[in-house]
Amino acid sequence: MSLLERSLAIAHDMGLTSVAFPLIGTGANSYPTMEVVQAMLDACSFFRQKSSRNKRIFIVVWRNAASKKQVLVFLH
Repeated sequence: MSLLERSLAIAHDMGLTSVAFPLIGTGANSYPTMEVVQAMLDACSFFRQKSSRNKRIFIVVWRNAASKKQVLVFLH
């Protein structure tokens, strides 16, 4: 189980209705942004199919770290 999947499971157990995650691994580890976004979307979609609760999941994508511009990917 990945870090994201464990975090989603904990959020579910706590009864949270929304969670937000930054992209994991695209900074110092230099993983390609779009590959990480797709992997995170896949993990979130899989979790949402298993979960009976309706959750809002946000994935925060930093487009330019120097200017702190960001884009939110929202799953509902």
